[in-house]
Amino acid sequence: MTPTTVSLIVSLARTLRLHPRYFSHLIHKKVSFFRRCRWAEKNCSRDLRAPLPVVFKFHLTWACNLHCPMCMVHGKTGWATQKLVALDTELDPAIIDKVIAQTAGGHRSFVFSGGEPLLHSRFSHLLHTVRAKRIFTTICTNGFFLDRHVSSIIGNPYASFLVSLDGLQEENDRIRGEGAYRKVFAVMRELLGRPRRPYVGVQFTVLPHNVYRMYDFCSAMVRAGVDWVLLNLCWFVTDEEAQRYGEYLAQGHKARAW
Repeated sequence: MTPTTVSLIVSLARTLRLHPRYFSHLIHKKVSFFRRCRWAEKNCSRDLRAPLPVVFKFHLTWACNLHCPMCMVHGKTGWATQKLVALDTELDPAIIDKVIAQTAGGHRSFVFSGGEPLLHSRFSHLLHTVRAKRIFTTICTNGFFLDRHVSSIIGNPYASFLVSLDGLQEENDRIRGEGAYRKVFAVMRELLGRPRRPYVGVQFTVLPHNVYRMYDFCSAMVRAGVDWVLLNLCWFVTDEEAQRYGEYLAQGHKARAW
């Protein structure tokens, strides 16, 4: 076997040992994605009703305590900066309950995002819901408020976390503010050191001033014991491309499903 194959086997074995329920969920989700792609290939030219999504994404709130320059909401050209979203509104948990009821038995999974989802006033209630309903959910967070919910996180195998860090301390704090890395990494280490801990990943947004630290960052996260490192590439479009895309979406009612 090649070193890459051995590394993959070791990684899968570690995930199975630490997170057996989540491992089973990942396998099932991969199969579901494969079946959906096969369905799309066979039916792309037909006007048929598409199957239910495999993953549902909810923006719990547009509010956030940070203003990262590349953020689609609070960045330099973000929706909040342009006052296109109301920061004082939250997603009604009843909507999530309705989706759960309508997709029961479908082995669906959720993504909670924002803004900063942990700022939702009923976030602890939502954690209880996904545990009670056994809905695997990934929470995309900047990590600042994880310490408020440790008691609801530990022992909940259905909640996993994708924490945004954009480099080691110097690079990350240049983007997210002084002291951000130390605070977030400390809470992550606490969670990673707990028995029955959640599945924890980190999301690194690749930018010109942190790209040269990618290897060092990934190495540090592996040493810390994180389960997953996601390298996130920014999307760049011109004003003309953005306008054409907006016009295309505005005519969506005329387009086919595929």
